[in-house]
Amino acid sequence: MKIIKRQSDNVVIFAGNDLVLDGDGCRGAGWQFRNIDPNDLTLETVDSIPGQFVGGGWSYIDGVWTGNAIADQVILPAKRAEKIAQFTALATAANFAAIEYLGHTWRADSASQGLLAQVLAIGSVPENMYWRDSSDTPHAMTYADLQGLGAAILARGLAADNNLMTKTAAVNEATTAEGIDAIAW
Repeated sequence: MKIIKRQSDNVVIFAGNDLVLDGDGCRGAGWQFRNIDPNDLTLETVDSIPGQFVGGGWSYIDGVWTGNAIADQVILPAKRAEKIAQFTALATAANFAAIEYLGHTWRADSASQGLLAQVLAIGSVPENMYWRDSSDTPHAMTYADLQGLGAAILARGLAADNNLMTKTAAVNEATTAEGIDAIAW
């Protein structure tokens, strides 16, 4: 891979496998740029370019690529969306994970939460009511026990959602790719 960069600030303006820089200017496959002083530029061979390379958005010095504000305009929106999607998936997984309550592990997936909501909506349960834990073993449960299970699931889901809102705000406020990468769940 070849790059053409300005000597004054090492900003890479072109990248490609077939670049040429000579007295006529610079050119690549299917294009030519003559309105430039080739003496202000340098042609170098590099191992690779950044995944989201954009001309003018990166400098290259001694094997190190550094993005600038132009690169950030391209990279940050995609990086934000990726990080927020990752956090949303983690919040959803936390909300639907099995939960410990009254010494047992209970299912809390979408179907189980829906069934629990239906049972609680009735307002009472029969005397011999039971609820199956995550291993399908039935356990005697009162209406208050089921309300407690529902409250535990709700509290955990609310905590996950609050964390998601906090992390999403931090991602949206981050001004660099490194800042976005530094935000952890």
